Amino acid sequence: MFRRILAAGGSAAASMLIAGSALAQVGALSGAVYEPASKTGLAGAEVQIVGTKLVAMTAADGSYTITDVPAGMRKVRITRPGYLTFSLSEVRIEALDTAHVYVALAPEPAAHPHHVSTAEPGVVREPGPMYIIDGVILASGVVPPKIDPKTIESVEVIGGDAARKMYGESAVTGVIMITTRKMPDGR
Repeated sequence: MFRRILAAGGSAAASMLIAGSALAQVGALSGAVYEPASKTGLAGAEVQIVGTKLVAMTAADGSYTITDVPAGMRKVRITRPGYLTFSLSEVRIEALDTAHVYVALAPEPAAHPHHVSTAEPGVVREPGPMYIIDGVILASGVVPPKIDPKTIESVEVIGGDAARKMYGESAVTGVIMITTRKMPDGR
């Protein structure tokens, strides 16, 4: 009898370990979707983990969270009517951790697009490099906001296959990562 109880207890413990390890293989994705010109959050954007049924709609402030995302490299697609679809093909989801993706979606071009000769922030232009400013990914074709050079801490340029491997097809023309200095007041 003692032996059976141990065997049963061992099976229960093994089942608990298996269940626990299965739970540990998921993480989360969190972030926000912005309108580039006004820098305000976009409500009603759909954030999807491609190849799964995991989808979230952005809240009024543009924020979203998707839980129970299988760990590993995942493709994320963000859509909203009136804006260009944004896809990021290489987002690493770590088990028991949260990955963060912040995106500024570009408005859809007009039916008869005009070439833009000015560099006004938020204006859609011909496809160019992907800009990432302080962790916020600007959709391809969005002119980055004007930044005071005195506030720039670092600029990193990533091109070719390295850019594509890190950020997917959205970065086929390269990536420019800009990190600004944080002000004493947290800005």
